[in-house]
Amino acid sequence: MVQVQINDAGKVQITRVDSALDAGTVVNPEMARNQFEGAAVMGASIALWGEITAVNGAIEQSNFDSFPVARMNRRRARRSFTS
Repeated sequence: MVQVQINDAGKVQITRVDSALDAGTVVNPEMARNQFEGAAVMGASIALWGEITAVNGAIEQSNFDSFPVARMNRRRARRSFTS
């Protein structure tokens, strides 16, 4: 789940991202955590800056080389909860 704020100028800021996982036995918890954080950053990038445009029925974007992706240093501090 993602919580966002939108200012008066229409700028969107992601203020919180919550993820859940039921994977059974996790052999490497840090790697699983990193995977979730990376997926959250990629998802936020797509939501904030992703765009697919078409001209005459053909998609203009050819690859992800010009796709802006947020960096991990733009994320807020992480809080993890396990059971």
